[in-house]
Amino acid sequence: MKTQTFIILIGIASLTLGACTAKRDQPPASTAQGTPAPLTPSTQAAKPAPSPAPTPPTAPSQAPAPGTSTTKSDALREVFPHVRVDTQEKIVEIDAIVPIDARDPQTPNVFLEVVLCTADSKEHESLVMTRARASHVHAALLLIGLQPGSPGRVEWTPATKDTPAKATRIAPTGDDVEITFRWEKPASNETAPTTLTTTPTTVTESPWDWIETIDAKSSKRASIPQSSRSQWLFAGSSTRTNAIINERGDRGTLYAADTAGTLIGLTTFGTETLALSQVLSPESSIDEPLYLASTSRTPKVGTKVVVEIRKRKSGNRQ
Repeated sequence: MKTQTFIILIGIASLTLGACTAKRDQPPASTAQGTPAPLTPSTQAAKPAPSPAPTPPTAPSQAPAPGTSTTKSDALREVFPHVRVDTQEKIVEIDAIVPIDARDPQTPNVFLEVVLCTADSKEHESLVMTRARASHVHAALLLIGLQPGSPGRVEWTPATKDTPAKATRIAPTGDDVEITFRWEKPASNETAPTTLTTTPTTVTESPWDWIETIDAKSSKRASIPQSSRSQWLFAGSSTRTNAIINERGDRGTLYAADTAGTLIGLTTFGTETLALSQVLSPESSIDEPLYLASTSRTPKVGTKVVVEIRKRKSGNRQ
């Protein structure tokens, strides 16, 4: 069922890509669609100006990624709502937004369990949120040649009179991916004069740059060193049969991350589309909360972000 579901989604996305390519490659429209010559007092009284010479066809216009005009490739095509694919450069882009306020001095400790969640799910514990569907992102990753594996999980064995309680950690599998955030940093901070410049700066960062932890020795916040940054894998979530019969008379298939909201994970719920290689239980009785949103690096709530995913090159770290 899982394979059949994504064959259908890939077919839809491929048709979208094909339509975009056909639209891009078709010859320029006739005079009726050409750009008219500007009217002047003399041309208004005379015959209409002749149409200009045809111009070479161009790619169809793209809605700019939210909050940014830094689309890296002209080959990016929106294949699902809020999801774009460049099959040449092997890139998937997702529109997202910062849902948390990590800069509020009254509530500075925003503990994280998810990097990217879907709408109306885990916004209170996620760095960014998207209105894209996790299953659509899965299909887009297949389009760029990535192979899914399976999410990790934590199996808990309660204590008995003879043995202590035990947490068995099963690591996720799947192709390694590289994830970056791209966003527009305002021209000046709140304390600097706004007249210095009006041009925002495009910033590209790893999600790890927005994450901190509590140092065990000093009990103070600390950034995550490069050597301690785990990698993300295309785990592929899972599917299950819907408990409710739909209008077609069948139960259909549900993609777990669509309902759980776990598109890019930090802790291990077992439903992630993209899972962290480190297995960390979301249950505080098993693992203490480890990650917090950086109060200095996380942008303001409401900041628009483009999440970029690509296959990780050997040796690259986030």
